[in-house]
Amino acid sequence: MTPGARHFAEVDIRAGTSNSLTRVLITLQETGGQLAENACLVSAQWQRIRIPFTPTASPTDATMKVEALNFYGASTNTVQIGRPSVYRANAPKARGATFWVDVAVAHSDLASAATKTLLAALAGQQVRIRNMRLSGGGTNFSGGGGDRDISIQDSSGTVVYSVIPAATAQSLAFSRWGDTGLPAPATAADHEAPTTAGEALVATYAGGATDYTAGSLTLSLELERV
Repeated sequence: MTPGARHFAEVDIRAGTSNSLTRVLITLQETGGQLAENACLVSAQWQRIRIPFTPTASPTDATMKVEALNFYGASTNTVQIGRPSVYRANAPKARGATFWVDVAVAHSDLASAATKTLLAALAGQQVRIRNMRLSGGGTNFSGGGGDRDISIQDSSGTVVYSVIPAATAQSLAFSRWGDTGLPAPATAADHEAPTTAGEALVATYAGGATDYTAGSLTLSLELERV
């Protein structure tokens, strides 16, 4: 490593096949102390974690550690990792920086102004939606005179990526981001905007006046950590 030069530490990570951890701390250390760290959530999909750092001195050695943040004995104690690397560069290498999540959203998740977490918040971190699909499967939203739209947004609603119309919720059909069933953002800038730092990505009711009493849909999202 070159003192004063930009470096990146990277590793692929996903949930263990059983008893998986859900949060880990990735730390890059050398004999003289800690170089960099990053806390992250663990999902069922592979994701590439990248940690930028600039060493102030030339380390004699370096060790990448993956530590549990929610270890509970035999109940949560595994995680899968791959392709660890450390390299010097002015910009990170472009290689599989996005990851997918599939989340079911039921009427009961959204009742009484509640929200369904699509990707949990982590202090200081942001994500950007790169692609999104609405599965045609599930159960049509219905009952109780329900008429609500469903918003995909960050927790505060600062960035709204799409609002699924009530007509689509009541008659589910496969839709890609930008289709009538899963519209592009009303604010054009939100298409490329990351979530507000430290906020979750959520689904919540928007528009209409009455909640549904039945229904469930599945969203697939391709996300990029910023």
